[in-house]
Amino acid sequence: MKNYPRVTLEQWRVFQAIIEQGGYSQAAAYLHRSQSAVSYSMSRLQEQLGISLLKIEGRKALLTEQGQILLDRSRKLIEEAGEIEDRKSTRLNS
Repeated sequence: MKNYPRVTLEQWRVFQAIIEQGGYSQAAAYLHRSQSAVSYSMSRLQEQLGISLLKIEGRKALLTEQGQILLDRSRKLIEEAGEIEDRKSTRLNS
């Protein structure tokens, strides 16, 4: 039986927003979610992966070495998922 990912695209999106927006509260505002929902999503992501992606210094979320690697890969994943959806909707509407 094939292993399916436990991590969702939405969790990767939250991770990216935290970095791109500069922190949890900014990501929450950007994603139109509560800060606790963003924090929970990030905690679950790290728990599911079994690694720390971020380190907090003051009020700033900084990437760990593994976090940087997975941020780059997650950006490609989200981009590819968007391309798949674009192709599907184009074919369905043709």
